[in-house]
Amino acid sequence: MRNVLAVIAGYLLWSVLWVAGGAGLAVLFAESYETFTAGEALADVRYLALALVLSVICSFFSGMTTASIAKDAAKGATLVMALLLLATGIAVQLGSWDLMPVWYHLTFLALIVPVCLIGARRVTT
Repeated sequence: MRNVLAVIAGYLLWSVLWVAGGAGLAVLFAESYETFTAGEALADVRYLALALVLSVICSFFSGMTTASIAKDAAKGATLVMALLLLATGIAVQLGSWDLMPVWYHLTFLALIVPVCLIGARRVTT
């Protein structure tokens, strides 16, 4: 049960951090965000780069949280949580594939699992 709670907590933390950070990006880059929400392509490299940084922060702290709660099963629980995040990320990125550059989508997805595991390693070593 502890591992299930660890996975849920890490996933929820990632989601909360992403929504809060995304709201901050929407304020900082209001024009780009409005363009994106209107269904037009998002090409502002600064916005996209900061979104990637936000994703790394979300993944790192989610990995730490999952590992902290799971304790002895930290590696396995964190991997499960990271794979769930990756599956969610693939679905979300596919939904906006035409609205952002391919480099953004691929980088976003490629960073989720390793950064979650790095966050977990910070707790377990």
